[in-house]
Amino acid sequence: MKKVSCMIMALMTAVSLTGCSTFAAVGTSSLPDTAVTDGTDPAESTPIAETEALGTSLVESAAGRKILIAYFTWADNTVVENPSSVDVDATSSASVLPPGNVEQMAYWIQEEVGGDLFSIQVEEPYSSDYDECLNRAADEKADGVHPKLTAAVEDMDDYDVVFLGYPNWWYTVPMALYSFIEENNLAGKKVILFCSHGTGGLASSVQDLTRAMPECEVERNVIGIYRNDIPNAQADIKSWLAEIGY
Repeated sequence: MKKVSCMIMALMTAVSLTGCSTFAAVGTSSLPDTAVTDGTDPAESTPIAETEALGTSLVESAAGRKILIAYFTWADNTVVENPSSVDVDATSSASVLPPGNVEQMAYWIQEEVGGDLFSIQVEEPYSSDYDECLNRAADEKADGVHPKLTAAVEDMDDYDVVFLGYPNWWYTVPMALYSFIEENNLAGKKVILFCSHGTGGLASSVQDLTRAMPECEVERNVIGIYRNDIPNAQADIKSWLAEIGY
């Protein structure tokens, strides 16, 4: 597995993260815009593995804090009529069957920190055809459409920390992430992002989500795992969690 860990450490004697994080994401890819579904880039040529660490983390204990792990994955937002016909080794269909890449990351996070899992699902499923799914995602992004979700989180007020996972779609997040933010009150909560991607890396996803959550404290250390490395990324996720105090 190839993995590049990029961390920017703030050279200060004290670090205080109160209110909202409004940093600009760094260590992201500067590749031309191409579609990325659950970390799958149809135009990629050279696989890269990376775990992006953005800034200095506020290290804190998870003890006594109620944790939610919410995630969006293509596999939970489509219907595959004949799963046995899917070539799981094909680039365009690798994440269409459960568990999706982001879901697998969420499972491993839960193993380490506990907490409750919540799959973000849209009312109108995406096509299981790769190109059709990408086309809809592009239209939603262009038109600013935030698709309606099937459910909101019960007792959201009870949670202190929210891990929020997503794939890189069109160099940002699926529009359903904005729906989740709008339909669930995250104000005052610690939000920790994790991402599955192709060669696009984190792209603008961290900045976009941070701007959408001005009343949240967004963790600066964000992990992004290249899609082909997901099956072997459990140790990387464990190390990342330790870095941020979990």
